[in-house]
Amino acid sequence: MHIMMPDLWVQPEHAEEFIEAIVSEVEHSLTVEPGIIAFDLTQNHDFPNLIHVHAVYVDEAALQFHMTQQHFKDLIKLLDAWRIPPQSTTYRRSGRVLHPRPGYWEKLATDKAKRMSAKPAGKKAVKKKYAKPATKRTVSKRTVKKAAPKRTVTKRR
Repeated sequence: MHIMMPDLWVQPEHAEEFIEAIVSEVEHSLTVEPGIIAFDLTQNHDFPNLIHVHAVYVDEAALQFHMTQQHFKDLIKLLDAWRIPPQSTTYRRSGRVLHPRPGYWEKLATDKAKRMSAKPAGKKAVKKKYAKPATKRTVSKRTVKKAAPKRTVTKRR
């Protein structure tokens, strides 16, 4: 697994053009390059001409292959023409999601919620993976069970 997370600063007057170009390039790359697992793009809230990239490749060779493709080279030419030095050295890495397209993350959240709430038919409930097991207190190599509180049971009429 190889992950790249560059921050791309572009001239403000070319930000929207660059966004269109990079989203198009990412969508194309995801369809023709099997070595790309995920490619997320975010436009920074505070600096709209700052694009955060999160790219996941199966390995370093997949990244090298991506960098040899003509669609990548064309995007780099645009970026080189519109690139500017960072406008800030401190900024939040949060912003408007550009890719995946709107609805992708919501669908993932909905699908996960459905999986989490679904119980297998005819099977006992499975213990939660992260639930802590019941613990016993140990005192001088002997186990001491905590006494259960007394309950008063009232019968209903």
